[in-house]
Amino acid sequence: MTLHEYSIKWFKEYAKEQLSPGTYFYYQDMYNAYVKDEIGHYKLSGLKPLRIQELLNHLKNDDVRRDSKDGGLSSSTVKKIYAMLSKMYSCAVNWQIVNDNPCRKIQPPKAEKKQNISYFTPEQALIFLNAIDEGYTTKYKSHTRIDDTGKKYHVPKYTETHYVPLQFKVFFHIALYSGMRKGEILALTFDDIDFKKQSITINKSVSYVNHELIVKETKTKTSNRDITVPCHVIELIKELKREKAKKQFELGTYWTNTKHLFTTNKGHLMNNTTPYQVFKKIIKRHNERISADETLTDTQKQALLLPEIPLHGLRHTSATLLIAKSIDPKTVSARLGHAQTSTTLNIYAHALKSLDETASNALEDILQAK
Repeated sequence: MTLHEYSIKWFKEYAKEQLSPGTYFYYQDMYNAYVKDEIGHYKLSGLKPLRIQELLNHLKNDDVRRDSKDGGLSSSTVKKIYAMLSKMYSCAVNWQIVNDNPCRKIQPPKAEKKQNISYFTPEQALIFLNAIDEGYTTKYKSHTRIDDTGKKYHVPKYTETHYVPLQFKVFFHIALYSGMRKGEILALTFDDIDFKKQSITINKSVSYVNHELIVKETKTKTSNRDITVPCHVIELIKELKREKAKKQFELGTYWTNTKHLFTTNKGHLMNNTTPYQVFKKIIKRHNERISADETLTDTQKQALLLPEIPLHGLRHTSATLLIAKSIDPKTVSARLGHAQTSTTLNIYAHALKSLDETASNALEDILQAK
């Protein structure tokens, strides 16, 4: 049996049944793109550790990418391919097809140095929350329309003022005040909100898998958690619930029967890319307005402009601000749904460094006072 012949059985009998849909389709994609043509023709029992090591090094160092970018795959991607191959061979050992897992005798690529995470400062977070409420105008040129009778009529140019829809305001407030992941927020239903206790239950997540949105279990068991949020966030969710009920009444049978907080105009689950697009537009419009304001000095503009952080940066912002306020890492880790507190400590070392400097200054003040 060749590796490729075995892979067909492995994906069908093991991966599809035991792995999450996201991991299953990701492994299939990686195998077909980077493994099948390279070593798929080797006999399963004849593939030596050296050949697998050569493949991993090739994927890391040579020009193998399928997209427009040149160069090798990232260390994290190569490690995932290594993990997939190791799982395949471990399963083959358990099924008594082979006697040994060659992946255990090689080393995956070393992890690349982590880049600095992006987040808002406390001042920038407040500016962003205010920017959500900023109105923006759209100018329309004069044009011709047709009425219900088919008669044409002229419409002169005009300007309309728009505001960010309520559900996106709710989304961004939840992201900042809870530190939840994007998929966890999109999966929320009104049943997950305890309006009396002011808490949110997190037990599922939205993923885009094989060209469709699916609601699945959370990332890990520790990702299942209850988070308390401020009163004003609960009030915003109440307002959104009333708005959704009104919309459902207006559309009647055209409204999809769903209890999700974040939906399309007809009640379908919101696309997972939509919040990111709105997030970027809010930052862009705000920065354009500040840059065009002639009443502000350059220094004032610099203080008011927002950095273009990724949407996941709101989760980083929430955690960073909590640590900066001396909330213990264990509590922060529980809110974020990390499996281990050490994960939180590693990711947010920058915030802990700031606390260390504050502690040093405090000691200096105490000792000098004496």
